Amino acid sequence: MLDILSIGHATIDFFLELDPETAPLVWSKTKKDSFVCLDFDDKTPVRSAHWSVGGNAVNSGIGFARLGLNTALVSEVGDDEWGRVIQRTIEQEKLGLEHFFVNTGQVTDLSVILNLHGQRTILSYHYPREYQFPKELPSTRWVYLTSLGERFPGFHLKLLSRFHDSFKLAYNPGVHELRAGLEANIKIIEKCTVLLVNREEAGTFLGQRPAEVTEGLLKSLYDLGSKIVVITDGKNGSFAYDGQAFYRQQIFPTEFIEATGAGDAFAAGFLSALVYGEGTVEALRWGTANSSSVIQYIGSTEGLLTGEEMKGKIT
Repeated sequence: MLDILSIGHATIDFFLELDPETAPLVWSKTKKDSFVCLDFDDKTPVRSAHWSVGGNAVNSGIGFARLGLNTALVSEVGDDEWGRVIQRTIEQEKLGLEHFFVNTGQVTDLSVILNLHGQRTILSYHYPREYQFPKELPSTRWVYLTSLGERFPGFHLKLLSRFHDSFKLAYNPGVHELRAGLEANIKIIEKCTVLLVNREEAGTFLGQRPAEVTEGLLKSLYDLGSKIVVITDGKNGSFAYDGQAFYRQQIFPTEFIEATGAGDAFAAGFLSALVYGEGTVEALRWGTANSSSVIQYIGSTEGLLTGEEMKGKIT
């Protein structure tokens, strides 16, 4: 039996560190929005360039596997060199590939991450693929569902039709799921043991722009049906509510390099702790430890902790 089945998209991420002098940050008059400005029809030099395997399901899947969980991946790539790079990488990380598909005539998802002042702007390309639902869901203790692109509703319906109490469901919606609104996600949320979102995503679902994470915000999401709601809020830490108590975990002091993958690392740590029988308080610590490690590196998987490394972080 699997400990966890990670479902979602896989991508190749390209990281470009911008120079503030050639790519300045400009704020709107209200100071609510900011913009990265690049000269049009010109070349803009960058300070550094890197690439790595990414995608929410892959990032978290590698995180689960490094923490010792028996993990498999449901994802798809194109029949191209980047797809083969992703496949080789997840093979090396010992994720199960029985439901990993390489599609002839399609291309692999790609993202360009622009880093400026320690923050990132992501340009993402999702091939408009129909994700194949496994003919049979493998026996698993948990299912972790995340971004599937704009055609996610059909996959969600199939998952709901196969849902049963033999596994627990954790959900971390992606960009397209969030843009579709609460109504398009509510049936999945109602089945969740754990709903994981950041502060901005929480506000998107509830139709507001919260200035901070409050008990009211957590309870509003909890009332949608999940048994545990977790909200991450960058340097302000992480928050949770399980119907009995509210919890908060401060960030771990660490060097900050780049934030991509921090949320996926948090999800991997948090859920792994639950799989191992830990409670919500300890799960928040595992998630925080994992994300604090990832942000010390460029890329979303290099800093993911192993089981031994996790012990060293939380003791």
